[in-house]
Amino acid sequence: DAADIVAADLRYAGQRAVATGRVHRWILDLDDQTFRVEQQQQAVPEGPFETPTHSGLLDLAPPGQELVLEPIPDQTGQWRWLDEPGVVIAALYLGDEEFKDGLVSVGFSGDGGADPAEIELRDQHEFTSFVRVLPFTGEVRIVQGEAR
Repeated sequence: DAADIVAADLRYAGQRAVATGRVHRWILDLDDQTFRVEQQQQAVPEGPFETPTHSGLLDLAPPGQELVLEPIPDQTGQWRWLDEPGVVIAALYLGDEEFKDGLVSVGFSGDGGADPAEIELRDQHEFTSFVRVLPFTGEVRIVQGEAR
């Protein structure tokens, strides 16, 4: 059940990223065993805008934008725990990097792409499940009882 909860949250973040066209991330605090979904803040254009009077002043580069994320405005934007006694999120793997403590996140872009990630869940009997996020497509899969 814990793997289903994590997988559903990851799928939701990915689907919401595509629907809104904004970056989303599933953020995990491995120390507190809490997680939530965040989204890119809506960009507000700065103005006033003026038309350049000389072609030498024309800058065709897209405006630089700092990525600022905020919790989404529903229940998944609040810090939550796995409501499964005896189950912990043991690690999160991003590519070849392993994280066992601190804050770490899985990102989803507005075009459907995602960070390649695996979330390792373990119960008190050492049974392990992995929730995998596939790169590029953002597809989420659950693999149970298999070594990484």
